[in-house]
Amino acid sequence: MDGTDFDSERKYCPKCDKYVPYLTSTKEETAVVPGCGKERYFRQRYYCVECDGEIVMTFSPRDQAAFGERLARRKKPKSEPRQKKQKELPQESDL
Repeated sequence: MDGTDFDSERKYCPKCDKYVPYLTSTKEETAVVPGCGKERYFRQRYYCVECDGEIVMTFSPRDQAAFGERLARRKKPKSEPRQKKQKELPQESDL
């Protein structure tokens, strides 16, 4: 099978503290995001199949932080804005 294979795909379960197989629910709802405490609208929810159906996340908090750090290192530093050259006015001695 090309691309990702459902049987080998995993998401992080905070209760199990590891990457686990999961089931997808298509029920649309609003819920608190695990790990950050913010409420968010979900089109799909993912549940752990190894424990009591804990909501799983794409990355563990450690992996998410490492990913963010790698992205920050790859960003190009912003160059300083060019300073406009001021036109030199002819001096009286040049006239």
